[in-house]
Amino acid sequence: MKGIFVTTLSFLLLTACSSTSTSRPDLPVVSIEQAKTQPDKYKGTKIYWGGTILNVHNFKDYSQIEVLKSPLSGSEPDDQKSGQGRFIIKVSGFIDPAEYKSPSRVTVTGTLQGIQKGKVGSYPYTYPYVIAEKIQFFRGNKAKPIQDPYWWDHPYYRPFPYYYYGGHHGHGYYW
Repeated sequence: MKGIFVTTLSFLLLTACSSTSTSRPDLPVVSIEQAKTQPDKYKGTKIYWGGTILNVHNFKDYSQIEVLKSPLSGSEPDDQKSGQGRFIIKVSGFIDPAEYKSPSRVTVTGTLQGIQKGKVGSYPYTYPYVIAEKIQFFRGNKAKPIQDPYWWDHPYYRPFPYYYYGGHHGHGYYW
């Protein structure tokens, strides 16, 4: 009986720690392409998207944030991966473009409202349009893991043939 309890508890702890969700489980997964090509089908659908802020435009009663969508790493956009298309977030009130300029990142829980025509440079572009319900900002780029460029010269990280080569301990530079 004790073994079953320990096994069950271990399983629950491991599955809880290993979860890396890329979307909220209570919301459907809708891609940018789906939202662009079938706007009527997905209008009114709640989404959870994120990405890198490209532009902020302010109007009288609201602001629009142009975002390059990227996959989510936990609850944070991972800007180290390639973009998945652009979308627009409509937010009530004023957002200072100087404060939230690129490379700031954002996640939004909101409702798809359809599409909005615009341009990227002189190229015509169709943006999925999201009304924000909950928005979270992240400053700067997502941190990359740091790799020491001299890892091979550290005594604890030398590969086997070089660290212990021909009966010599220590320096692995015996050719």
